[in-house]
Amino acid sequence: MKTVAFIFVLLTAFTVGQVSGVKYAHCGLGRSADGHESGPSGHVCFKEENNHLSAQIFVTGVKANRASNVHIHKKKPNENCGGVGKKVNIPGPGVEGNLGEITSNSHCNIFVENRQIDGLSLTDPHSIMGKTVVVHLPGTSGKICCTISEMNVVKYTSMTHHASGRAETDSCPSPSGP
Repeated sequence: MKTVAFIFVLLTAFTVGQVSGVKYAHCGLGRSADGHESGPSGHVCFKEENNHLSAQIFVTGVKANRASNVHIHKKKPNENCGGVGKKVNIPGPGVEGNLGEITSNSHCNIFVENRQIDGLSLTDPHSIMGKTVVVHLPGTSGKICCTISEMNVVKYTSMTHHASGRAETDSCPSPSGP
């Protein structure tokens, strides 16, 4: 009887894992092109559910009301966000590796809640795990980057909730110079 109960528990656990099938990943932005950890920072959180990938993009400390581009590249970055290789080939029309143009708000934050990413996934054959997200900073020639890695639902929920609460908080950088 104990064996039957144990097999039932294993089958139930396997079935729940297969039915839910939700996968999570993230990368923490903050390494600037000059190698410093200060300045703009944030994250990109990914969620794959029912073979559909979406991303939340949050970057704080950028110039207000400026357009920026976000790309996924094939290789891990060096200390200066270089060496990331070519952009990932996203099946279908559009620019390779381009997650689109995003615009910072008047509070100097970039916040995109649910960017749909067609043609890529967190699993093979079009996995972005271990690839690099590069955010070209608005209004400058700078960029920040990070490597995509797995995460769990608890961390995903915490990070995405925290970012949505901070999106309208002023984080404009102090003006530099005299």
